[in-house]
Amino acid sequence: MATLTVNIDNKKTEKAIKAVLDAFGLNYNIDQDSDSVTRPLNKSEKVIYNRLKKSIEEIN
Repeated sequence: MATLTVNIDNKKTEKAIKAVLDAFGLNYNIDQDSDSVTRPLNKSEKVIYNRLKKSIEEIN
């Protein structure tokens, strides 16, 4: 098992990285700053997420 530590300041980047990790079926933990707020994906982010997920499924 390997540990990867990433510092992300951009919410869109964070969501993209989480989408990649989810698509690969990887487990991860997120330590967030107390002032960060999680919001659901908007419509365009969902489209990108679904395309990425489909692409990764095709690779596997």
